[in-house]
Amino acid sequence: MHNNTAKWLATNIGEHVNTYTQIGFRVFPCHGVKNDRSCTCGKQGCANIGKHPACKNGLKDATGDFGVAAKLFDCREDLNIGIATGAESGIFVIDIDGDKGGNESFARLQQLHGALPTGWSVLTGNGQHHYFKHPSFKVSSNSNTFGKDFPGVDIRGDGGYVIAPPSRHRTGKEYSFASDDIDLPQDAPEAWLELLKPKENKPPEQNLTTITSELSREEVEDMLSFLDPDMGHDDWLHVGMALHHSGFSMQIWNNWSQRGRKYNPKDCISRWNKFKRDGGITIATLVKMAKGRGWESKKCAESNCKEADGEDSLPVIVMEGGGISVEATKGEEVLISSGAEIYQRGYCLVRPVVKDVEAARKNRTKIAQLIAVGKTYLVDQLCQRAIWKRRGQSGIITKINPPDKLAELILGRKGHWNFKEVVGVITTPTLRPDGSLLCKAGYDPETRLILFEPPAMPDIPDAPTREDALEALDLLNDLLSEFPFVGDASRSVALSMILTTVSRGAFNVAPMHAIRASTPGSGKSYICDMPTAIATGRRCPVTAAGKTEEETEKRIGSALLAGQPVICIDNISGEFGGDFLCQAIERHLVEIRILGKSEQVEVESRSTIFATGNNLRLLGDMTRRVVLCTLDANMERPELRKFKDKPFEKVLSDRGKYIAAALTIVRAYIVAGRPNPAPQLGSFEDWSDTVRSALIWLDLADPVETMNTARDEDPSLQTMAAVFAAMRDISGVDNKKTAADIIKLAFEKEGDEHTPYKNPKLRDALANATSNKSGFFNAKEFGKWLSQKKKRIVNNMRLDQEVDKHGHASKWWITEIRG
Repeated sequence: MHNNTAKWLATNIGEHVNTYTQIGFRVFPCHGVKNDRSCTCGKQGCANIGKHPACKNGLKDATGDFGVAAKLFDCREDLNIGIATGAESGIFVIDIDGDKGGNESFARLQQLHGALPTGWSVLTGNGQHHYFKHPSFKVSSNSNTFGKDFPGVDIRGDGGYVIAPPSRHRTGKEYSFASDDIDLPQDAPEAWLELLKPKENKPPEQNLTTITSELSREEVEDMLSFLDPDMGHDDWLHVGMALHHSGFSMQIWNNWSQRGRKYNPKDCISRWNKFKRDGGITIATLVKMAKGRGWESKKCAESNCKEADGEDSLPVIVMEGGGISVEATKGEEVLISSGAEIYQRGYCLVRPVVKDVEAARKNRTKIAQLIAVGKTYLVDQLCQRAIWKRRGQSGIITKINPPDKLAELILGRKGHWNFKEVVGVITTPTLRPDGSLLCKAGYDPETRLILFEPPAMPDIPDAPTREDALEALDLLNDLLSEFPFVGDASRSVALSMILTTVSRGAFNVAPMHAIRASTPGSGKSYICDMPTAIATGRRCPVTAAGKTEEETEKRIGSALLAGQPVICIDNISGEFGGDFLCQAIERHLVEIRILGKSEQVEVESRSTIFATGNNLRLLGDMTRRVVLCTLDANMERPELRKFKDKPFEKVLSDRGKYIAAALTIVRAYIVAGRPNPAPQLGSFEDWSDTVRSALIWLDLADPVETMNTARDEDPSLQTMAAVFAAMRDISGVDNKKTAADIIKLAFEKEGDEHTPYKNPKLRDALANATSNKSGFFNAKEFGKWLSQKKKRIVNNMRLDQEVDKHGHASKWWITEIRG
């Protein structure tokens, strides 16, 4: 071996070229990628950086001889390695381009046709290469092998090549093996090889759509009765070949032939056994021949002209043995193309259900929600929208019902459906994120909402003015005139409830609207009825808070999964909060636990959430997610008070008028260019720029002012402030103490054990912080409480922590924040 070749063999590129040639791959050099991401070919703006051949004859120079390869590479380390695919290297490669959606397409292909072994897999700069043994047939290099429905997945077979490790990708990354434990390329599963087999070249007529799938054995025999078995010998043979190629048994042909004078049983048997699959005429041609002799009119008469009941217009799907995956895909395509109201929501298939329910005073209204699609319903839809048939082993085709397993397979393709996505179903027009009106019934692609049978409403001007908005505001204020609001900000919260519920399609998230009073019967639930009646035509559906946070999560999760437009947690007593509810309010996507199952699904929330309660106090992070409306009837028995104007009945008498009023206010503000928007509210920026700012634009109080009230009344915040203040007053600022030290200070006495505690404020604050009224405090429990409050600032006091490097207890102190 030449010295230069020997030195090159020790390099990374040389070593890999040697390995590949020993395996039997044929290699050749390709241009590499420089540090500045340009191609070593030196061509400015090279369109194929790091992927085109660097030798004279390109792929034709590919060799399995290492010595020849070393000369082709000129012992250079800056070139990439190309491996010829196809029979000459004994491999084909599935090329997945992540930039073109290949990862998602590949996952769907594996779902449909089975998982692939990953013995020899390579990570490229933007995807993967999976190597497999070359089969006995030609595998063409084709970027469209799997069709337009699976973009980003290509085949590199005969006449193609791939770039191999440790070559450099145009992104700057190196091609690398997906695993340190590399097996030689394996055989691809038979189902995948079937996809790669070249299509048979048949005469044009053989490629016509035959109607074999639509004919049973009895129908074929009836059709043959219109053909003369004494026809010419060639035509006689063609009839047999057509039956043979279409999968029917010889007995059908033999029975028909016996009617002719030329019938010879031995000839029939010998000819049938010699028929090949590349000639003859199709069943479709035989049908045309029979129709010309009167079979069509006879068939129509026998079926009583099936066109009358529309069945002839349904597509026909024939189930073959081992093809259920393909048939399930056809079933899904039929459901989509026929307009079946089946949608995907999270990892569930759902359908809208509309009920006609009683509203009030014998009025009726329609409510809509999403429910899960089960196997039974799916089988029913498949049966209604296609004719299903099965071909038996004898070739006889019979009509069947779509099997349960087919429906189970469709339902099991979670994450790989082609059904439209839906986030909710509404019965009231709303706004889109761009401020345009969603008024047309049906599925709206932009918002992914389904609008069902919206009520008639007056026209909304294309460009409503501020005067139009003020007139609409008077109409809504009239509904609220008898409610005993505490302050103008509480009234703004009530108006925000109406505007938010109606224009909910314009923003992903909205704060929760809570209504509280000191006395039952003050009108908390009734005020929730106003926006709900406008949005749905009925009273507000309510759910009680669970005894535990987990129970509340399940109740709210079920309502979110159903896509309810309004969710109201009713009659809360005292303190209220919880991590899941915080997430459901603030987050566009919510993880929901399925009732009765140990699985969770992720869904988009487009619900407006209300809460009502007596002396309701919000805890912790809830205070920044809730606008708070306070009512005070200032009477002992407010439930005896009557609403003279009957606002709920007013809404039901003309819902459309109030919908138009709410939309007019928001539209007028948007059309005006959103002038003087309020400072954005964190996590709820779009709501703040739309509903909140529109109210302020009309000279109303800012509903977000009520968050300060909720924060000031937060028991957890009050406890935190008390602990911080006691620590500061006793230990001073910047004085570091462990949790145990702080507890010790709380138990210090003035003198002997019978004297009062020296620091009663600290002791009382710790009792509230740890929910321990007995006086026996646990340093570990208190330390956990402190850890949860680290870096929090209350009343210009910040809790700081020093973690001991040797594993001893952390130390805590208060830092005063000035300015």
